[in-house]
Amino acid sequence: MSGPIVVYGAGGHAREIAALVADLRRAGEGWEFKGFLSDDATQWGQTIAGMPVLGDGEWLARHPGVALALGIGSPAARCRAVARIAGLGHPLPALVHPTAVVMDRSQVGQGAVVAAGVVVTVDVDLGPCSVLNVQCSVSHDCRIGAYGTLAPRVALPGGVQVGTGCDIGTGASTVPRVELGEWSVVGAGATVTRNLPSNCTAVGVPARIVRERRAGWHLELAPESAETTAQ
Repeated sequence: MSGPIVVYGAGGHAREIAALVADLRRAGEGWEFKGFLSDDATQWGQTIAGMPVLGDGEWLARHPGVALALGIGSPAARCRAVARIAGLGHPLPALVHPTAVVMDRSQVGQGAVVAAGVVVTVDVDLGPCSVLNVQCSVSHDCRIGAYGTLAPRVALPGGVQVGTGCDIGTGASTVPRVELGEWSVVGAGATVTRNLPSNCTAVGVPARIVRERRAGWHLELAPESAETTAQ
């Protein structure tokens, strides 16, 4: 793919996505990175990683046809950002790093990101706007729902079902064929040995539920301290 592209977000994850786009360009894809978008007006006009912060989502309305990469680490915040720009018609390309491996019959949804060193084996479905961070492994017949997020070095064996918006922390793993409910959070280093319900937080080995949220919590604007991912 090719053409102008901007990254929505201006933090650490956004800089990683910008670097991924640069690696794709060096590998022969014709992306022209234009800069970052941020909902924080104090960042507008600043330079991050050598590129300008162009404005917020309203910038997109004035620049039709520009592709959009999502540089927002929190699944909940990413979902809200997509809701704000819905209907503008900007392409949300899937971005797969040149060093990532995506094997036969696996699908990568629009707006999904597959980072450096990731291995996705056969018959895997990566939902729209999902994120597989560096060095994750996802085995046969797994499904990652929309906005599902795997932090670095997450390992999923065969048949795991990851619900919409589920946020899995660094180095976490599961046994085969478990189901992780939508908008649940799995802490860093945890091992999930049984199904988890939606809207819960589970930590430890084996993972145990330590928090439950009400349905729809992800649509609420949380304080910045609550916007961090399980990484």
